[in-house]
Amino acid sequence: MPRTQGTAAVPGESTPAHRTNHTADPGPSTTDDEPAGPVPDNALRPETVHHGPHLPEHCLGTSPTPRQLPPPPHPLVGRDAEQAELDALLRDPTEQSALISISGPAGIGKTALALHWLHWQHARFPDGQLFVEGSSPDVDTPRSAADLLGHLLRSLGVPAEEVPLGVGGRLSRYRSLTSGKSLVVLVDDAVSAAQVRPLLPNSATGALLVTSRMRPASLALDGARLLDVAPLDERSALRALSGLLGSERTAAEPDSARELAELCGTAPLALELCSAHLAERPQWTLQHAATWLRDQRGRGTAPTTAEPAVSAVIDSCYRGLSARAATLYRRLAQHPGPDLPRELARHLAETDEAGEDGEGDHATALAELRRARLLRGTDRRHRFPDLVRAHARTTGEHLDTPASRAQTLRRALHWYLARAVAADLVITPQRHRIAAHHARQAAHRTTWSGATEALDWFDRERANLAAVLTEAHRTGHHEVVWQLCEAMWGFFLHRKHYRDWIDSHHLGIRAAARLGHHRAEARLRCQLGFAHLDLEQFDAVLELCTPALRLAETCLDRSGISTALSQLAKAARGRGDHELSLRYFRRALRLDENTGNRRGIALRCRRIGTLLAETGNHGEAAINLDRALALLTELADHRGRARALTDRGDLHIRRGELAAAETCLTEALAVMRESGSPAYQADVLGELGELATRRGEITTALRHWREAERLYRLSAHPRASRMRARVGELASGLPASSGPGEPPRE
Repeated sequence: MPRTQGTAAVPGESTPAHRTNHTADPGPSTTDDEPAGPVPDNALRPETVHHGPHLPEHCLGTSPTPRQLPPPPHPLVGRDAEQAELDALLRDPTEQSALISISGPAGIGKTALALHWLHWQHARFPDGQLFVEGSSPDVDTPRSAADLLGHLLRSLGVPAEEVPLGVGGRLSRYRSLTSGKSLVVLVDDAVSAAQVRPLLPNSATGALLVTSRMRPASLALDGARLLDVAPLDERSALRALSGLLGSERTAAEPDSARELAELCGTAPLALELCSAHLAERPQWTLQHAATWLRDQRGRGTAPTTAEPAVSAVIDSCYRGLSARAATLYRRLAQHPGPDLPRELARHLAETDEAGEDGEGDHATALAELRRARLLRGTDRRHRFPDLVRAHARTTGEHLDTPASRAQTLRRALHWYLARAVAADLVITPQRHRIAAHHARQAAHRTTWSGATEALDWFDRERANLAAVLTEAHRTGHHEVVWQLCEAMWGFFLHRKHYRDWIDSHHLGIRAAARLGHHRAEARLRCQLGFAHLDLEQFDAVLELCTPALRLAETCLDRSGISTALSQLAKAARGRGDHELSLRYFRRALRLDENTGNRRGIALRCRRIGTLLAETGNHGEAAINLDRALALLTELADHRGRARALTDRGDLHIRRGELAAAETCLTEALAVMRESGSPAYQADVLGELGELATRRGEITTALRHWREAERLYRLSAHPRASRMRARVGELASGLPASSGPGEPPRE
């Protein structure tokens, strides 16, 4: 972005406040009247919380041919006619992508049909199979077309920082990328035609397949082929029961088997749940099972539509649970995320009275839910089918007191907070923290062997953490919101995930402001400012960190003042104002020296050294970088030391000391390889590529820069496009456009 020149005064000194230029701010545009600065009301809005099969943003687009379809959930029975109809719809000649809508009530098997058919038809779509969920049972607002387009663009290899902000720009990019491509997009559980209409691939050999509980008739105006999925016919339902229960059992009682199928509305989900219930009771005859199912429903007549039948079977299976399993069923459904890790399920199974429930009791209740097929997943992660989750929540609202449900939610929120804090302490153990929760958690043993494992835990729980933050915000658990944001700093620092970073911290800033916690608000503003620094949105940094400086000064938080000054210094550097940047950094350094904050001193010296190197003051740059290296070595901050070694290597290159540069950069790369941080590995590789060009080793330079570009892409980092340009220039025989250390690294 354009950089403005000139100088301005340092906030807090006797000269006027820092000037800002807001003419090119690509950052958040909405405002909030509680905390100062840009904090939009729709932060972490429901359409940004992606549920279902979760693909981390840094993994999207890393495969040249995306194959995102989940495996089919179970063998498909009785849908031969529907699959044949889908085959025929796909064969119809058309000048545009095939648009097929599969509609029907919940539990009827729409998704299973779509997945089985698309896996069978994979050869028709050699350019990829994309999967995206149109809605979630955990939010009231469906995902917007813009959000879905953004997801698909990243799936097609567009770095997150290159995804256009507006729906028009996203649609244009999507049409360009899908032009002439033989690919299929499956949108599961869509809610409207307007939501999915823009997702049609721009190719006669592509296809858009939509599943929906509603029949989007307006799609027919766009040439959509509509397929209504009905309950299974009696013969197919009996085949499904035979497959689930065993043919001997159904053949022995054919009339009772037909009655069971009728009571289940011949819906696949209801048949599966009923069969699981019977599998746990081998002594039951099918006649007894049919009588039981009628009794559980008040001896009413069988529902005439599938969804009420499914709900009735779910309720009947629930009533057949043990008291402990039924309680756990209701508790687990209060978790706001799309799935539950095993440890959280165990935690929610516990009572507040120590020793009342034993470990065996927890495991028995959980196993009972899984055998009943009310809970799905693996041994390590569990999830509810949508209708089952809805039933569990509704049942809990009727049977459990508001205080009991609030306690369960609070336990889930605090479990995630405790785990996030523990992981953060492994990732950045030397960092100064505000939340007292960190001090308590520091004494606890953790399950991670190192920072990479802790970062991987955050990645696995990204969708759950987003849902937890949203629910904590909605229910007024403001302490949880801001403390969880503080605990996610190390994760975002190393894995980036800029959309999650920005959205979560908007909520954290709002939470801290509502509590009047100035130190926390200042801290989170600076953490969010770092994301905008990475994205080179320097005006947004100023809008966030100038108020952060005032807040820190108000509560005499010298560490917060130093951090805010450092962020403002980086923004000034990014805007090309090196003089102002140096003044900010030096003032921050004086504060750290006065308070004896050795880590702060090291960080400030590293930044000052880098800035001086860029301005040609190599001697003073070396003094500052060497001081930073010595302190970081004493503190055993290995990754911090590796970053300082990267900067020292850059300085050696600038001074023509190539052997010394190689020593520094080789050591730095070894540490960063183990760090779990793709962007910081890429920084080192960028410098190694520059070193190779100075030596005339073009092949080596290209190898380093290509790997750097790949790693930047994994982090959705803006430097990916510039590194790609440097690779292109060098490969074509042109001189690379940037020297060492350019553009500035954060």
